[in-house]
Amino acid sequence: MFFSNKTAIFAAHYRILVTDAFWLRSAIYICAILISGLGQPAAAQNALARYAISSGDALQLDILDDAEPPYPLIVGNSGDVQLPFLGSLPIAGLTLSDAHRIINDAYVDGAIFLSPKLDLSVVNVRPISVLGDVQTPGFFDYHADMTSEQAIGLAGGLMRELGGEEARSLQRVALRGELAANQAAIVREAVAAERLRMQFAGRDRIDAAQITFAGIDHPDAALIATLIAQDEDIIAAERAHFEADRNLIAQAIADVGVQTSLIEEQIAAQVAQISSYDQELSNVAKLQNQGLVALPTRNRLLREVSDEETSLLRLRTTLVSTQREMNQLKRELLSLDFQRAQNWRQEMADVGVAEAQLRETRASLLQRLALLEDWTRRSADTAEDTRIELMVRRRAAQSGLVTLEVTETDTILPGDVLIVRLLRDTSSADILAEGTL
Repeated sequence: MFFSNKTAIFAAHYRILVTDAFWLRSAIYICAILISGLGQPAAAQNALARYAISSGDALQLDILDDAEPPYPLIVGNSGDVQLPFLGSLPIAGLTLSDAHRIINDAYVDGAIFLSPKLDLSVVNVRPISVLGDVQTPGFFDYHADMTSEQAIGLAGGLMRELGGEEARSLQRVALRGELAANQAAIVREAVAAERLRMQFAGRDRIDAAQITFAGIDHPDAALIATLIAQDEDIIAAERAHFEADRNLIAQAIADVGVQTSLIEEQIAAQVAQISSYDQELSNVAKLQNQGLVALPTRNRLLREVSDEETSLLRLRTTLVSTQREMNQLKRELLSLDFQRAQNWRQEMADVGVAEAQLRETRASLLQRLALLEDWTRRSADTAEDTRIELMVRRRAAQSGLVTLEVTETDTILPGDVLIVRLLRDTSSADILAEGTL
């Protein structure tokens, strides 16, 4: 009986020591990061080799055959990137090496380059997310060869106290506040997207019934009305600014046109004057042959003709310059519409990326809230011990989203969602109860 009791007590204390040691290692890892300055996002090559490209990723493509700086690439909602000289190409779900090969083949197949030398790299790897039974769940920068245990350390370590209804209530309030802010941001981007569609269509009003709020069942009607009013003001202000620019260029074109007409009239008058002098010179030459006109008279006329021809040359040079200015203004007028549409397209792409990121954040917040509610539903029994369950949700290349069971020492990848659960284990309590009997 004595041996049985000793065994039960040892088993129970061993589990507690394991949990405490795990928490201590997590705390040590936090201190190591603060001291060594490892807070900057970086990824080891072995991790990037398995990194699956996803919407919202920031990449850069360096075409080594030219002298241009690397081209920034943003993966859009559809999984496409806009490649220089080539256009849209889907690469979401691919590893970096697969994307490099597909881009290389696309340039060759499109006859853009014969044998391109390309370098494709990740500008910023996606952060990891740590959810569940940790002190401060949320998003954290990825570090090279990060393990699950180290990620938990970044999240403040395991939640030590299994009770604490007050603390969990505060966490629920905080999460609901984050969800409300996230929902407002999603509504903001949705209204902005509809405003851009109206601008493309040349319309001044935004119809609330046409706005799509992805993942939100009951958006705030008052907030929507306020945002619509603000965005309709943006439409009006942008249109007024555009029309003012257009009118300025049109007025400049009209002014240059008047100036061109005046110069052409001066040229015509100058040509007529030179023609008159030429006729007079012809008459003077005949009279000089008859001895009726002195030589100085003919020389004076020759000088006047030379002066008029010089003036004519200057006028024609001015006319060429004025015509060049006219062509430049016409190009500016044409590019004004093009640049306006380009700005709208860029803003639409930015809104799409922001919406995708907000939806992912919302899904994470809802998951955190669900885990917290699940935690609250568990019964608090201090006689029970705990064990750690670690799950990783990962966007794998080609196969999409997968869920894996991991251990504390397993390496995680950029963009992983680590879910930590402290599960109650009654085995120690049962052993203790049995030993007491």
